[in-house]
Amino acid sequence: DGRRQLSVVIATQHALGADVFPRVFDRLVDKRPEVSWRVRTLNREDCVSLFVRGDADLLLCYEARGFPPLPFDTTIHRRVIGRDTLIPVVGGPLRHRVREDKTLRAEVPVLTYPENSHFGTLLARTGLSDALPRPSIPAREVESAFSVVLLELVGRGAGVAWLPYTMCRGAIASGDLVSLAA
Repeated sequence: DGRRQLSVVIATQHALGADVFPRVFDRLVDKRPEVSWRVRTLNREDCVSLFVRGDADLLLCYEARGFPPLPFDTTIHRRVIGRDTLIPVVGGPLRHRVREDKTLRAEVPVLTYPENSHFGTLLARTGLSDALPRPSIPAREVESAFSVVLLELVGRGAGVAWLPYTMCRGAIASGDLVSLAA
């Protein structure tokens, strides 16, 4: 029919690509059917670099309260599209070890983020990285900057992890995951 298709590249952090982008897409797809999307899921710093270089049209990323905002001038249009929080969760057989006061009846492995990742840095700076008790005996350790991996492992009962609430709210509502947030 001769209409040109518009291609939009969006740089997004992994967790936002898994949860928030699909909701943004749902809102826009009917309004702009001529748009094709290329979703680049990367670590936060890589997303920002891609956007700053002009290799992405949109940037979807977390900014933490109490931390410096991204250093963009007024030529960049910014919008807050939601709020989120990291919460500690367990799943699988571990969800049956949670007491009424949101503590665990037994020691469990803590699944972590690398210190240099966005969530790892955020947890370390806020002191939350030490808020979960570490097992007194050596336990399997899993570290990943990819929160979707930690979500899957938590769901299988591999340990406890800090995850974005928006990413796991459905599993909490269904009872597949239990929040340990006070």
